[in-house]
Amino acid sequence: FAMECCKVRLPKWLPGILRWFHIAVTFLVITSDSHRLYYSSIEYTREGFFPHLVLGHGPVYLIYHGLLTLYAVTMAGVCAYRYFHVGSDRERRRMVAFFMIITVVLVGWIGYLRNWMGGYDCTLLSYLISILILSVYLHRDKILETLTMATDQAMDELSAGLIVLDQDNRLVYYNKRAGELYSLENESRLTGIIEELDD
Repeated sequence: FAMECCKVRLPKWLPGILRWFHIAVTFLVITSDSHRLYYSSIEYTREGFFPHLVLGHGPVYLIYHGLLTLYAVTMAGVCAYRYFHVGSDRERRRMVAFFMIITVVLVGWIGYLRNWMGGYDCTLLSYLISILILSVYLHRDKILETLTMATDQAMDELSAGLIVLDQDNRLVYYNKRAGELYSLENESRLTGIIEELDD
């Protein structure tokens, strides 16, 4: 979903493979008492602040979480890249929200792996914080407003370049084709383009 919002076109087969992979991992977690593929050991301890499970990590666990980490780092990178290459403040706010959400989840995951919480799983806390961030952005900035996203998608599919400026000739929005035609990644090009369009 975040990749779609960042306008990254994924191969059509990739979401299907990821879906089946997640289903397989879920099945391995549910049946983990009969094998050691996901959890190499499951123990219960009363040590620490409160009783909890201590889970050993099996090979599928390590592969799965390695892939999730790679995917999250990739999404954070794409959001950061997109932030510097979009024209509208609304789109920048959307990228900041996605970047913050992904970063909070990554920090929670790294904290769990590095044992920052003394063996307690802090990923749930990071997920809750990321959901709070998402809800604030959804309510305050309406970052996932369907009509706006559909309009942006439709504008990007136009074969003609579309550039929207405010009264002070500041860039408000440009579609994908305009970005390709005029290399709008940096706004210093905008002055020359305005002069060119005025002629």
